[in-house]
Amino acid sequence: MTYYVSKSAMMRMESLIKELAASIEAPRDITDKALDIAIRCIEKGLTRGRSYRCVALAALYAASRILGRPFPLKRISTIAGVPLKDLRSCYNSILETFERELREIRPPDPRSYIGYIAKRLGLGNEVVSEALRILDEIRAKIPIEGKDPTGYATAAIYIASERFGHRLSKNKLSIETGLTEVTIRARIKEVAERLGIKVENI
Repeated sequence: MTYYVSKSAMMRMESLIKELAASIEAPRDITDKALDIAIRCIEKGLTRGRSYRCVALAALYAASRILGRPFPLKRISTIAGVPLKDLRSCYNSILETFERELREIRPPDPRSYIGYIAKRLGLGNEVVSEALRILDEIRAKIPIEGKDPTGYATAAIYIASERFGHRLSKNKLSIETGLTEVTIRARIKEVAERLGIKVENI
């Protein structure tokens, strides 16, 4: 069934998409793709029983996954003030409803999170390049399939930053990734041990 999308509903969703995109620093191509997905969500009735804000954020996350630059789900949930459980439920509904159209979505790759996290932390290209190299080592030595990719991306950034003399606090990493400090420490420790890397202040 397809529902009529009124002009007011379209304008409301567009306004929300732009507001949320600005808050999570989404680039223009992701924002445009998200708006297209969100309008189609209204047409398919996915806003019934859900807040427009939740649908808009889920559409932004779906767009970021499609375009290969996914946002950390927990982080954008916190920034936007949308409960993580609701966001996941809405995103899964989008996947189920547009299964054929969204076939291009693949399981998230830890490498795709590096740029976003590094930008939020104000880190330079040399740290990004080193973090990507470390991630290649991680994937070669640690079975990461089925595990949260954000944790491994965060560990790689932490280790790479230390090599360039940047000290990142676990609290700052937690704020920018949405992971707990306990999870971050555990992932850094795992990577350091498996790769034989000496890391200070784990």
